[in-house]
Amino acid sequence: MDFEQTILIVDDEKIGRKVLNDLLKGEAKIVLAKNGEQCLEKARDCQPDLILLDIILPDIDGFQVLERLKQSPATQHIPVIFITALNNYADECKGFSLGARDYIQKPFHPDIVNARVLTHLRLKEHVEKNQRQEKALQASELANELKDQCLSIISHELRTPMNGVFGALHLLDDEVTTEDAKKYLASAHCSAQDMMNLVDSMLYFFELQSDKLVLDKRPFRLQQLLTDVESRLMQCAAHKQLSASVTSNLPVNRVYRADSQRISVILHNLLDNAVKFTQTGTVKLLVDEQTTTGSDPDVVLEFKITDSGIGISAEQFPKIFEAFTQTDAFFSRRFEGMGIGLAVCKRLVDLMNGKISVDSTPDQGSCFTVSIPMSRVSVSDFNDSPSSEVTPDLARVLTKDSRVLIVEDNPVNLMMLQGMVKRLGVSVETVQDGAAAVEFFQNNPVDLILMDCQMPVMSGFEATRHIRACSAKGENVPIIAVTANAMSGDRERCFASGMNDYLKKPVRKEDIAQCIRHWLPLPERKTSN
Repeated sequence: MDFEQTILIVDDEKIGRKVLNDLLKGEAKIVLAKNGEQCLEKARDCQPDLILLDIILPDIDGFQVLERLKQSPATQHIPVIFITALNNYADECKGFSLGARDYIQKPFHPDIVNARVLTHLRLKEHVEKNQRQEKALQASELANELKDQCLSIISHELRTPMNGVFGALHLLDDEVTTEDAKKYLASAHCSAQDMMNLVDSMLYFFELQSDKLVLDKRPFRLQQLLTDVESRLMQCAAHKQLSASVTSNLPVNRVYRADSQRISVILHNLLDNAVKFTQTGTVKLLVDEQTTTGSDPDVVLEFKITDSGIGISAEQFPKIFEAFTQTDAFFSRRFEGMGIGLAVCKRLVDLMNGKISVDSTPDQGSCFTVSIPMSRVSVSDFNDSPSSEVTPDLARVLTKDSRVLIVEDNPVNLMMLQGMVKRLGVSVETVQDGAAAVEFFQNNPVDLILMDCQMPVMSGFEATRHIRACSAKGENVPIIAVTANAMSGDRERCFASGMNDYLKKPVRKEDIAQCIRHWLPLPERKTSN
């Protein structure tokens, strides 16, 4: 019979070994030793689950054996039960003080020995099981931590070069004049956006899979969100010569509290799919509001995305929100994409306690409906909020009297940011690490800082803390994070370090302009330098 557990019996008397062997051979594999040295050797070699140890032995006594067992890393974990004719109270106390788990006096009752041995075997099995589970949990936590670090690195390393691509394309928008060149530039914009959509979808998917994504519910202006969505939709639809529209039945100044960034991700994914799977015809987004009574949140915002594309059969409905799925193998070959966009949409909508549904007819088109509960915010409260989402004074004229410091270690991104900011008419200074930023700020007038976060010598976080410590001058200067750190919690980390606002790479020239116009102090309110 094969046993999972082993008992080492140590007794110098043959009859003693036989009695215990006969009693326990049906419970575990039995190994015998007749003296202390044999016990130590066999304990090292066979690693028993339990040792039954006599105290009176011919070479070294059981107390010495136990001491040596506990001194060795290879055997110190093995539980030991003394079985001895010694019935002295002091001997029993000595045994327990040395690390014995139990103490059984001879003559013993077989049932007592059997019960105690089984109890200690089960206890050891339970302890080892808990240790295995704890190790597995630690390994899982380490794996998750490494995965999070890996995702953060991937996000940073992909967004950094993409920021250079987008920056160059945005700056070329103002330089290109011929129609052919404009078409080439529009194609480049769409291709770069497709690449960025793929990166975002992949990172969101894995972040959602690890349950690390945290919603960031803040006030946002619906019109601003729809303007951004419409701009991207029109550009990609025009590239395929499709008709496109974004329509809202709501007042233009309506403000809500929700995670507008993730809502934007949902809408971009659904609209990108609509454009991708539509060869001719239209793509439309319709936005409306449903009021709920006696509940919080108090409204449900409804987004309907309709297209005149290839459509989806009813049989495919249950599968379309699964990851790495498109409608069939034919479409997988015909249409590009990883097949995770709808899975990301579904997980984000679920996270927001919303609903997403589809109605479609093959060869006629599809309609995706997204309903997300949220709270309405009064416009006056929103305008008082120190957030870059407050509509800035877009007509405000900026002059060279205003000095903006750009802190960026990547030469391409530095060049792109410098080009965008210079076109606003302000003076621009640049440094390439946090320590240089602190030194420049201490010795020169600066009205606003655009701060990268991940840099050599000194990070943007540490630089911000040093600048904030520079008396009133450092306390008041607006510091804007312009960073490729775009995972959950990165925005909050920027604010926690003392930054005023957060722009995620790749940034658009419109984002830079809006942010600078909002945060740059007016001439009469500038801090004295």
